[in-house]
Amino acid sequence: MKIVGIINGYLKDYLTHIRQIRCFVENNFDGFEIEYYVFCNNPKGQIEIPSKAGISWKGLENTTGYLPEEFLDAVVEEFGNNIPDVVLFPGTDGGKELAARLGVRINGTSILGVESVKVLKEGISAEKPVYSSNLTGEFLMRKAPFCISISKSTSTGEDLPGCCLTAQEQEIKKEPDIAKYEWIEEVEISEKVQKYDLSNSNKILVFGKGVGSRESIEKFTETAENLGFDIGVSRPVAMNAWVGMEKLVGVSGTVCKPDVCIASGVSGAAAFSTGIDKSGFIVAINKDENAAIFKKSDIGIVMDYEKVLEEIFKLIDSDKD
Repeated sequence: MKIVGIINGYLKDYLTHIRQIRCFVENNFDGFEIEYYVFCNNPKGQIEIPSKAGISWKGLENTTGYLPEEFLDAVVEEFGNNIPDVVLFPGTDGGKELAARLGVRINGTSILGVESVKVLKEGISAEKPVYSSNLTGEFLMRKAPFCISISKSTSTGEDLPGCCLTAQEQEIKKEPDIAKYEWIEEVEISEKVQKYDLSNSNKILVFGKGVGSRESIEKFTETAENLGFDIGVSRPVAMNAWVGMEKLVGVSGTVCKPDVCIASGVSGAAAFSTGIDKSGFIVAINKDENAAIFKKSDIGIVMDYEKVLEEIFKLIDSDKD
């Protein structure tokens, strides 16, 4: 079995990614060797890594910076007709993107964020976190080549023999050349937004599809946040893009444990209810008296949610005074 690790040499942490993939192979592909291909547009200007580490630099011709399409062009060209059985990528967002795209390009199978694998006669079995890491799923991949991005939490192990990688990390910042791809109008590089974390919230106001619209949520959001509430939503609200997925509550989002949870316009499906089961006190507001959410609540109010929230906020605000 031929295994190749693909590394983005434009990233300052590329040496850490090499160590992570090496550690993943040692723990999951016992007895198999791996080669590492580090791609960038100036391989001669990079550090020297001993050949016994199995690492080689691959140049990206006629490019000025990292662009996924150019990167994959170079990977496929390097493979030629000798496509590996397994292609491993680091657990970065870019690594996940490249693994998925390469799987399509070489007519294989891809899976992202993998913690462990087993080599079987019928293919490769991969385990990865699912439902916001509340469960572990096992997936059988039958069609090679297998393009796998490993979990971000994979250990880095020790430095590779013969070189100290951590002392030689560097950052390469260059603007990508997009001229050769007419369908790309512009490239914008932005900082990663800090994740909205509901897992440690003390008070949560959760909106369900029953509130009717994005505007209805926005109407109460500022007041709720000023009173110390974090905002959460049920899956239908997130899927309608009324708010971001980072505010999703439930099995496929965040499992919360606030002191107080107010659920407005939420029907109370099992997948959602699991996300608020650990709440200290639950207030449910819904016009449907048969809504399942009432079975989970300490107080259930069958009424229009707007009037109820307005009164609750008035009481909280007056209590502060």
